[in-house]
This record gives sequence, C-alpha cells and structure tokens, in this order.
Amino acid sequence: MSKLAVSALKNNNRYTYQLPRVYYIYYAYVAPLTEPLQSCADNLRRGFEFALSCGDRSNAFGNSIHDIRLSLLAGTNLPTLLKRTEYYLEVMKRCGQLNGLFLELFRDTILILMGQKKHNLDENEGPLNDIPPESQIFHKAIRSYWSGHLERCYYLTEKVRPHHRRNFMFHHGINALRILAERRNSRRSVRGTKSMRAVPAAALKSLKESCGFSKWNFHNKLHLLEAEIFSSEGNNDRAKDSYEAAIISAKSAGFIQEQGLACERAGVHYSNIGDLRRAHNYLLLAKQCYSEWGSQMKVLDITEQIDEITHK
Repeated sequence: MSKLAVSALKNNNRYTYQLPRVYYIYYAYVAPLTEPLQSCADNLRRGFEFALSCGDRSNAFGNSIHDIRLSLLAGTNLPTLLKRTEYYLEVMKRCGQLNGLFLELFRDTILILMGQKKHNLDENEGPLNDIPPESQIFHKAIRSYWSGHLERCYYLTEKVRPHHRRNFMFHHGINALRILAERRNSRRSVRGTKSMRAVPAAALKSLKESCGFSKWNFHNKLHLLEAEIFSSEGNNDRAKDSYEAAIISAKSAGFIQEQGLACERAGVHYSNIGDLRRAHNYLLLAKQCYSEWGSQMKVLDITEQIDEITHK
C-alpha cells in the first residue's frame, strides 16, 4: 500500500506537495524492513529535496535526519556522511530552523566513530539532553559497541526501542557472547548472566524473521551471529563457513563496516583456536574495510590486535 501511494503521487502533479511527507513516513519507517537501506537513504534525500522545493521545512528536516540515520547503518563512508550532516545543518540554519540537535547528535556519533572525538562514558551531553531519551540511548549504544565498551553497550541495547533494535540486534547477540566469554575466562559469576545467555538465541530468531523480509539487509548479520554462536560452542567447521558467508554477504550488500566486523570476529576466532596465520590475514582484511569506512578509531584498534598476534 505504501509503494502504491508513492507511485500514485509521483504520477500526479497535483499532489506533488504531499511527496515529502509520504517519503518521510515510508522510507524512514516502513521500507527499511524490506528494501536495501542504501536505497531508503537515497529516497530520503530525494524527500528532502522535494520538501525544500515545496517550502515544507518540517518534512525536509525529517527526511534529512533519517537519511543520516540509515546511511550510518548502511555503512556509508564516514567522512562523506559527516559532510552531508554538516550540509543539512547549514541548510537548517539558513532556513531559520534553530533545532538541529538531532543532527548534532549524529555528527558527534560520526566524529567518535571516525576517531576525531573522544568517547567519554561520563560526558555531559549539555543541550543534547533536550533530545528524547530513546534517541540518546540509540546513539550511546552505537558508540559503546564500536568503542568496545561491552557491558555498557549491553545495558543500553536492552533499552533501545524495537524499531531501532532490529538493525542492532546482531550486535546485541554478539556483544552478549563476548561478555559471557570474558566472564567464563575470568571465572566471574555476575548478576544477570543467566538472562544474558538467552540473548543470542533471541537475536538469532529475530534475524531469521527479518531475513524473511529482506535478505539484503539482514543475511550477513544472521551469518555472523551464527558464526559467533558456533565459535562459542567450539564448532569450528561450521563457524568457518558462517564467517565466510557473513563476509561475502556483507560485501555483496555494501555494508563495509559489517564486512570489517565479520573479518575482525573471524580473526579473533582463529586467534582463539591457535591459527595465527589466518587470524592475521582476517584482521588485515578488517583493517582495510574499516579504513574504507573511514573509521580511524577501528583501524587503530585492529592494528593493536594485529600487533598482539605478531608477538604471540
């Protein structure tokens, strides 16, 4: 029905002014379940342009915010995404729109992922505290995951709303497995461990359901979570196949940051089982992917992991 509405409006010049609102609703909230995230982001940019041409400032900036959100999830080059965010902020300023806090929050997240701004867990967000808590939690969860703050990421992701969590669910499952492994290795018995054990299976179920709507957006995520589960169970043959499938699928769908993540986790897996040559090769691939993504923060992280393997 949503696609029919978009098609009908495109073919009827009398109602073109309604396109920005329809694009905003469909491509921000409905289409990401079934259509490639990259395509959704492209159409939100078109919605932004339609809205400006119609003088519809409200929907112009609604489209712009979700363009940045989906582009971030889709693995758009971070420096390119930063420039686009700053462009939207500049247009907003020229149009007399004073409330650019949502875009400023995305800008800070992008800068942190690029390694140009420090991720301080106790930082005071200042005026960003005026943004609804669910949006702040979404950003803090992303920042914590990529910065390696596992426990904090787990706590935050549990609070993320379902429409955000769907695209972050495989991170949640991987994160839980990593925390459980650390607790086992340190022989720690921590409160909440029992409920955490249920997270990977729940995440796997969610991803299988999502794949039924869009293999493009979710297949690589499903393969990677399966690989991590097989690795945690000591099923090395199946883990090997799933890691490779995750890497190929992420590359095919254009999720460069998730291709890097799959290579990184494969590298960790091979390091854990003593295959240091393969571990080194996968980490080099991860470093290349993160460099292409534009995340110097992750490039430095992988460089440290490679150095550790080299000195084993």
